[in-house]
Amino acid sequence: MAKPTLERSQPCEVLDINPCHCLTELNQHANELAASPADWMPWTCRDTLTKHATPESI
Repeated sequence: MAKPTLERSQPCEVLDINPCHCLTELNQHANELAASPADWMPWTCRDTLTKHATPESI
């Protein structure tokens, strides 16, 4: 069985997303991830981050 980080990094690479950035964002948004996991999949993460962005983080 693959490690969770490897399982997540492969779809990120296919979608041209930096896996390290993706994992960092998941850690920073752990509560939101727990509440709505589907919003934090590699193929939806960019849109979710845009929704959660604050003016100072842009």
